[in-house]
Amino acid sequence: MATRQPLDAIALLTAEHQQVRELFQHYATVTDPDTQRQIARAVCTVFAHHAQLEEMVFYPAFAEVTDEEGHLLVTEARAAHQAIQELMREVLAPEADVAVFEARFLGLMDTMAAHMATEESALYPFAADDLADRLERLRDEMVVLQQQFTTSAGESA
Repeated sequence: MATRQPLDAIALLTAEHQQVRELFQHYATVTDPDTQRQIARAVCTVFAHHAQLEEMVFYPAFAEVTDEEGHLLVTEARAAHQAIQELMREVLAPEADVAVFEARFLGLMDTMAAHMATEESALYPFAADDLADRLERLRDEMVVLQQQFTTSAGESA
C-alpha cells in the first residue's frame, strides 16, 4: 500500500514530528534496556534526517522571504538543532550505563518536544504565510532528500 504524500512542506515536517512523538510513546511502554536503546537510535535517526531537511531546504527558503522576526525564529531553531545534536551524541554513547542512558534520553525527549512545539506554534505558522506559494515545491525537494537518506541508510546497513 502506498503512503500518501503530505500536502506541503509544513505537513511533511509536522508528520515527522509526529513520528518522533510516536517513538517517544513507544519508549514509555518498554522496560528492556536494549529495546530502549534501539528506540533511542530510531529517534535520533528520524530527527537527524528531519533536521537536515529543515537546514538544507526549509530554513533557507524561509530566510529568503521573511522579515527580522522570521530570521530570529530560524536562528533559534538552528541553535536548538545544535543543542539536540549534542544531546543525541551523549545518548548514543555506548559506554553509558542504563541509568545514565535513561536520564540522558529523557532530557533529549524534553528538549526535542519543546523544540517541536515551538516550531509548530511559532515558526511553521509564520513560514506558512511567507512561503504559501512555495510549500508544495519545497515538499517535493524534501521528498527527494528523504529518498536519498533512505538509499544511503540501505547502503550502509
